[in-house]
Amino acid sequence: MSTASDNLSIVWTEKSFSSSSDTNSCSATGNSTTKERLSSSKRTRYILLIMIAIVVLMIVAIVVAALSFLYMNEVSKTEPTVVGNDNLTGINSFYLFSVVDFNTLLTFSVSAYTRAPIIYEVGEGGASGHSPCTSYTVIDDPLRNVASPSIGGTCDTGPFFNTSIGGRWTRFVGTGGTMIPVTSVGTQHCGAYLTTWINGTLPTTSNVIVNSTVCTDGIAVPCLGQLPVSLIKCNTFYVYFLSPLPYCNARYCTV
Repeated sequence: MSTASDNLSIVWTEKSFSSSSDTNSCSATGNSTTKERLSSSKRTRYILLIMIAIVVLMIVAIVVAALSFLYMNEVSKTEPTVVGNDNLTGINSFYLFSVVDFNTLLTFSVSAYTRAPIIYEVGEGGASGHSPCTSYTVIDDPLRNVASPSIGGTCDTGPFFNTSIGGRWTRFVGTGGTMIPVTSVGTQHCGAYLTTWINGTLPTTSNVIVNSTVCTDGIAVPCLGQLPVSLIKCNTFYVYFLSPLPYCNARYCTV
């Protein structure tokens, strides 16, 4: 027969078990809440790190763009190199350039981009009625080559081509090329957005002036505009009578 002491022991044991179960349940709930808080904290840190990385990249991009602009602005102040010619003093900025395009370094050296063009006169300089094979202006400009990239701001619209006879007899020399191309080269070449090419053939007979047409390439339009051009074969080289182009960001290309 159970005694009062035994009954009290049973009741105490049941209460202890119930209390222990409640404690374990609360402990499990607390652990789960703690894990959720830790997981949420990690996600917050990850998101914060990603946002910081994006901000840093944006700052770097802005700094690089600003430095590039300052560099191009400084180089654009460089005067062209003119040899033996006082009449070309004051040529405007359509001969100035500054660019480093890594896609074209396989074709052109860095020095080809960083030096100013060389311009000088032969005979009377090609701005008079003298024979174009003995009187012309020489341009040695690597950036005019069809393989060189566009930089914008280069224009063959200034006083160099705008002479009293409506243009200038010009001979191209050097690594940039010696002839104006006779096929479309597309836009964004030759240091300009718009490029030019001769819509015709080159003369094969020496000392005979041939009249032709220069086309200006446009976006999806291979001949956006046309200008008359004259050219002559002088035995081993060509000389072109070039008028000022009607557009800025356009220039005569060479191959």
